[in-house]
Amino acid sequence: MFSSIPARRLYGVLVAALLASVAPAAAQSSSSEATPQGETTLGEKYHVEFSAGFWHPSASMNVESEYLGILGTDIDFKNDLGLTDQWFNELSVVGRPARKHKVRFQYIPITYDQSATLTKDIIFRA
Repeated sequence: MFSSIPARRLYGVLVAALLASVAPAAAQSSSSEATPQGETTLGEKYHVEFSAGFWHPSASMNVESEYLGILGTDIDFKNDLGLTDQWFNELSVVGRPARKHKVRFQYIPITYDQSATLTKDIIFRA
């Protein structure tokens, strides 16, 4: 049916027809009935937001180095270096000095302070 029309032109006509038929959704309406002027969207009527959290990541990590095809030793952070799973605290603050501006601050102190004696030889190529 469309063998005489090049495929590129046919696709161009179909894309143009699709774009011409697109209409804005009701949620994208720019009428003043949707939100009165001067009001922000629902849920955005705050000036400062605080949050705190706790999380418990695993210390299961492995490191291995390879150089010129020579494999290094696989170092397991838990078994070889003695790291243990720990709880970490998190503090977040979001401030809104103006309607269209946000300032965010997040603090997560992460420290691993453990020691261990290595019980195996390590081959490390850098």
